[in-house]
Parts: sequence; C-alpha cells; structure tokens
Amino acid sequence: MSNTTTIENWEKDKVSTMVRKGKIKEVTFPYDIGFLRNIQAILGENLIFWCLPQQIKGNGLSFPISSNAGTTDDSELEMDYLV
Repeated sequence: MSNTTTIENWEKDKVSTMVRKGKIKEVTFPYDIGFLRNIQAILGENLIFWCLPQQIKGNGLSFPISSNAGTTDDSELEMDYLV
C-alpha cells in the first residue's frame, strides 16, 4: 500500500532513526503515489474488475513517481516517470 521498493522498506527504520536524531531531513519515497493510486497501479482503475485477471498497464520498466520526489522542500513537481 505504500508502494516502496524492497530496499526502501529495509531502510525505513534506519531513515526514521536518523531523522529523529537530526542527522538527515525527512525522506519522501518516490514510488508512494498515494493509497488509492498505489492499489490501482496493481489491480487496475476500475473497482469492478479487481477480482478478475487483467493486463497491467505499462512495460514494467517505468513507474509513476510522487510529485514531490527528490525535493527537500515543499515545492511541487510534475508527475514524472523513471526509466
């Protein structure tokens, strides 16, 4: 549901500890695009078809990223894709 990579999941505890100690700034994980959009990326946009097998959109090499990925302030970036 948080749409994080395996490595990001492993590192969350380390990151939160370092943020608490003031060693680094808060980290925004780039693949977390929101609860509903994370689920829709896997199950599809139409709720009715979630129980039926269907082809996932995309090629498996590029994925949508959060609008504030890679920023250290609160400025907004356009939706981008990593390749």
